[in-house]
Amino acid sequence: MPQRKNYLIFLERLHPLHEDFCNANRIDERCIKLLEVIALNFEAGKPLITTKVMQLSKFGSPAINYRSLRVLKEAGLVEVFYEGMDRRAKYVRATSKADAYFSNLGNVMIRSSEKDITQ
Repeated sequence: MPQRKNYLIFLERLHPLHEDFCNANRIDERCIKLLEVIALNFEAGKPLITTKVMQLSKFGSPAINYRSLRVLKEAGLVEVFYEGMDRRAKYVRATSKADAYFSNLGNVMIRSSEKDITQ
């Protein structure tokens, strides 16, 4: 049962951090999930092009995805870049600001799984 306790402690610590981040950056849950997908793909060496981001149907219509991508760009959480000399395809990746948020989440996860949990 320690995994259950660790996970619940993680959630308890995660929610305020997550809520503060969303409020400070004026983003919603859809934006967070989209940011996660963008970061995961980039980390795996498969950055998404902007048109692919808009086609991710699990997040909504292309118009909704475009809006979410625009909100993330305006918040400074993602940036567009080109690979090589090809300027036809715009790729998207998380910024250092988003990476700092992910690092904070990782730290919360580590602290939540420590054997002697002090609150």
